[in-house]
Amino acid sequence: MKMLELLPSLLPTFGNPIHVIEPGMNDGFHTGIIARILQQSGRPFVYVGLEPDPRLRPAIPPGVTFSSQAIGAKDGKATFFLSEGVSKEGHQYTGSSSLHPPSDMLLTSYPQMRFDRRIDVDTITYDTLCKGYGMDWVDFVWCDTQGCEGDLIAGGLEMMPKTQWFFTEYAAGELYLGQAVIDQIKASLPFMEVHTDWGGDILFKHRDVVIP
Repeated sequence: MKMLELLPSLLPTFGNPIHVIEPGMNDGFHTGIIARILQQSGRPFVYVGLEPDPRLRPAIPPGVTFSSQAIGAKDGKATFFLSEGVSKEGHQYTGSSSLHPPSDMLLTSYPQMRFDRRIDVDTITYDTLCKGYGMDWVDFVWCDTQGCEGDLIAGGLEMMPKTQWFFTEYAAGELYLGQAVIDQIKASLPFMEVHTDWGGDILFKHRDVVIP
């Protein structure tokens, strides 16, 4: 992924120690790559990864702290919609679970994907998460939350303005009911600007960050 190729060049803008948050670890594949990049920098870091789906057992690299909570707009509990099914190519649809129910657009686009099961999960806001780990700032967020991007921002009114880099997936339409689409995400981050837009993935930079 191009974001991972770009990440090493952002390290000079990161603090000491480096603070990284990853909501939505899935199987931990990207977690391992990011952790290796941080380890190779030789700098101390605090890395917190979240994955609320109990079916997924992400690999936890050294230096990464795992939480089974979901990032939400409020602290507490919420319904989590579990994605299931298999594509015609044999791809398992276990990576699209969300706090938001699927829309007709999503189900039409992926007719083999199902959301027959729901579970209750613990939710935590971005602000509460950062405070719990003593983070006064965050250098980098890798956000893969399947329609919950707006929830992260809504629960991070204090800490999002103290976040240097924010990488997230986005949709132009409402794949999940109530999700924030890209124009809404941009409007909710007036202190950030778009660094790179790959079409479906986007990297925001805090306006105060100076790239050497």
